[in-house]
Amino acid sequence: MKKLYLIILSATAMLTVRAQKAEEIIEKYFTAIGGIENCRKIQSVRVKGYYQKKHQKTPFIIQGIHMTGERIEIDQKGKKIIVIITPTASWTKGLLKGDTMHRDSEKEFRTKADDLDLQSEFIDYKSKGESIQYLGKYEEDNKQYYKIKMVTKHTRKVYYFDQQTGLIYKVEAPSIVNGIETNSVTKWLDYREIAGVKMPFKLDYQCDQGCAMTIVCEKEEI
Repeated sequence: MKKLYLIILSATAMLTVRAQKAEEIIEKYFTAIGGIENCRKIQSVRVKGYYQKKHQKTPFIIQGIHMTGERIEIDQKGKKIIVIITPTASWTKGLLKGDTMHRDSEKEFRTKADDLDLQSEFIDYKSKGESIQYLGKYEEDNKQYYKIKMVTKHTRKVYYFDQQTGLIYKVEAPSIVNGIETNSVTKWLDYREIAGVKMPFKLDYQCDQGCAMTIVCEKEEI
């Protein structure tokens, strides 16, 4: 009985240490990007840029209102791809002939829904019904990173934080590609400051289905 009690105490202590470590990493992250208060001021964004696959550039415009709605418009050789996200559902208009706006499946919606949180998923995450867990350290190209798993109401993700800068380096998350659920990795690069908050202006995206693209943000407005 005493041995079992010690095992329980040890496990509880380990969980407490990991929780404290996760909170420290998040606190350092907010300091690195400009502070929680500046993040809380973000109520809307407008981003203009392009997706690049090999040598092909595809322009896009993203407009979002915090926790209310987001509209993505992609200009694919003169034809429009439109994605609309709300707190309860999402819709897409593709390139198929005669394709009109249709409601996404529940799985597709879940992979997009967290995009509505323009301020940061980590702000007040507990009151949002989310949780975080410290998963340890990770090394890539001789650089050290911390791993944190986040479970939201819609999906699960793993964030990699640069130990030196405190910034997010990459995110692993589920994606839907051509109706198939797959795992994706997105690297957050080229941070620049806007309205007191550092934002990534370049994203390198890859998924298990072989898709790969670079997303370049030419202009971001908060």
